[in-house]
Amino acid sequence: MILLVCINCATAIRVIGEADEIDHLVGPHSQGWPDGWTCCQCEQAMTAMLETDASPDALARLKVIDLDPMEAYAAVNGLGYPPEQICQLETLRKLLTENTIAEVKGDNIPGTTRCRIEALVLSDGTKVYLGASEAGALVYRIRPPFSYAERISG
Repeated sequence: MILLVCINCATAIRVIGEADEIDHLVGPHSQGWPDGWTCCQCEQAMTAMLETDASPDALARLKVIDLDPMEAYAAVNGLGYPPEQICQLETLRKLLTENTIAEVKGDNIPGTTRCRIEALVLSDGTKVYLGASEAGALVYRIRPPFSYAERISG
């Protein structure tokens, strides 16, 4: 099995599934091996390794999340963990009525009077990721607040 480890937030993704699929999506034959992945929790660099190469003591200190190869690939490419990909209108309405928008992540498009919005960061730390669709803005990921204190104590 493969581990994708983020030292910054002490999280690891354990990739479980068909060896060939693991190998080509996140393993040694993938473009991201060994350090081309981004943690979907803290957005810092992750390092990939074989689980057999990981120290049991170090592994015990990590929050380990088991994902199949496709889920892991999606997570480290910005789509987040599977529960974060449930983005129904009722959920968004509730979040937006209970919180204010604390930050708009995005940038201006050079040479135009337009901007690109990547995400909305809410007052409770929730991050709502936006994409484009033919019919309008698409919410493709809702990342709950991340707490280092909870991670260390939990």
